[in-house]
Amino acid sequence: MKSKKVLVFSGVALLSMFSVSACGAANSQTASSQPQASTAPTKPAASSTSSANATNGGNGAGTSKAVAKASFTMTVETGKMDGKSGWPEYTPANLTLPANADVTITVNSYDDGNAPIPSGDNKVTGTVDGTMTVDGKSVTSIPTKDVAHTITISSIGLNIPIAVKTSSEKYSATEFTFHTPSKPTTLDWQCMAACGSGSSGWQGAMATDGWMKGTFNVQ
Repeated sequence: MKSKKVLVFSGVALLSMFSVSACGAANSQTASSQPQASTAPTKPAASSTSSANATNGGNGAGTSKAVAKASFTMTVETGKMDGKSGWPEYTPANLTLPANADVTITVNSYDDGNAPIPSGDNKVTGTVDGTMTVDGKSVTSIPTKDVAHTITISSIGLNIPIAVKTSSEKYSATEFTFHTPSKPTTLDWQCMAACGSGSSGWQGAMATDGWMKGTFNVQ
């Protein structure tokens, strides 16, 4: 009888050992199939932010740089004012402008006479917002019959029609802002209103540097 009990207990013990062994193997296999937190590399949040900042710093994204600004004044004098009849004059005709800047130029014109212009040159082009002001009023063009002169720089697409002076004002005031090229260059401007001498109106002041044509030296 004792021999039978020993055999029973031995069988139970063997079954228990087998069960524990099998369960442990299953647990071990399950555990090895799941990624451990300690084995997955993690990137600190601060590092990610720093990387974004470095990228922004490298390409300028997310940063703002103030645009340089400068202002100048030009005057249009009549031939009677400058002592040379039939020779209207921009003064100064030549300016030195900063590169890569928003440059505002105010033109005070004492000329009350209009002159023929090429088609479309009564329209404002090439300014920072497509407009200019005439006596404080924002406009994108003026009537062709009211154009006395222009400042036209074809190389950068700038065209500014200058309005005639009315009888009720001392002079007409035209103001415009354009952005200069980023590198040093010379911008040649020309008045496109045939206000000079000769049958075509393109002789005299129109064909002479420092009168109805000049240069903006960008530096």
